[in-house]
Amino acid sequence: MACMKPDALRRFAPAATLFLLAPLVGEVLFGAIPLSRLPFGLLGVIGLYGGGALLVRETVRRRRLAAVWLVLLGLAYGLIEEGLVVQSLFDQRYPGLDFLGYYGHWLGVSWVWLEFIVPYHAVFSIAIPIVVTELLFPDRRDTPWVSSRALLAVALLFVANGVLLARFQIGLFTSHAPRTSLGANVSTALVVVALIVAALSASPRRARTADEPAATRRTITLAGMLSGLAWFVGLRVLLIGDGKNAPAAVILVAGAIIAAAAWWSVARLSSPRRAWGDAQTFALVSGALPTSWLLGFVIAAVSGGNVVVNLVGQVLFGVVLFRGLSRLRARITRGEDHSITSLAIASPS
Repeated sequence: MACMKPDALRRFAPAATLFLLAPLVGEVLFGAIPLSRLPFGLLGVIGLYGGGALLVRETVRRRRLAAVWLVLLGLAYGLIEEGLVVQSLFDQRYPGLDFLGYYGHWLGVSWVWLEFIVPYHAVFSIAIPIVVTELLFPDRRDTPWVSSRALLAVALLFVANGVLLARFQIGLFTSHAPRTSLGANVSTALVVVALIVAALSASPRRARTADEPAATRRTITLAGMLSGLAWFVGLRVLLIGDGKNAPAAVILVAGAIIAAAAWWSVARLSSPRRAWGDAQTFALVSGALPTSWLLGFVIAAVSGGNVVVNLVGQVLFGVVLFRGLSRLRARITRGEDHSITSLAIASPS
């Protein structure tokens, strides 16, 4: 069999990187697939996560939409995975969430769990893997990574992985299927369709005016870190906890306030009137990602398998995370230095 040519490998590299990075960030770093369940646990979801992230990325970049659509379509992904595929948004007896029971459950939906997990997927399973991959391949940031035919194949793989996961992990389409609300499933599907249609009909992003200086990288990193800590430690650990810490209505209001505050802070720092580049994107990501890894210690401890192995694995994942971020920061800094030098040479004395 002939080997793939170097040019073909380079063309394929961004899509392949995102395909693997999405489940690594969304599931492995988060502790949901700990070391004791690798690599087979990852193989069971890679088509869903990687395919979903690639579909979102290609839709947003091909239509030249604003970056916010990475998150909005990420919400659609979260509703598909946690709702239509694994049914965790609807099933009071879902493994690992049965302690919540009917806590925050109304009209067939676990609203407390939905409020936490769907935005999590939007940001950490979809948006962050996309922007990190684009930081790794800056020259390919605004171009399609796969052909239209290949993208159709990715969509079919995404659907197939979702169906197989629903069939063999949850027992959907069998007599062992969880008893969940048909109305909740249909309503969720309609919301997903509405988000996709909105993205396909949205106007391209406006040009950045950048007539104000960029916020400092430290400020941006701090905003990402505080937003992540508020979501994972404040909302998930301290407020939701085991479902007995506060009334569900209080949790929902508090979660909405945290989400609004995080959204406002990031939107203010990345306003079209402010300068924004790779360094600022990296600062935001490097502040947010470690917060997911920290909660991963709690998740990994209860995700099955050997607890000691899982926690050791989480430490190792942290080493890889911080080394990777350090190398990416160095690459971005070298790129900035090269741009400054090129500009100085090109400018008249």
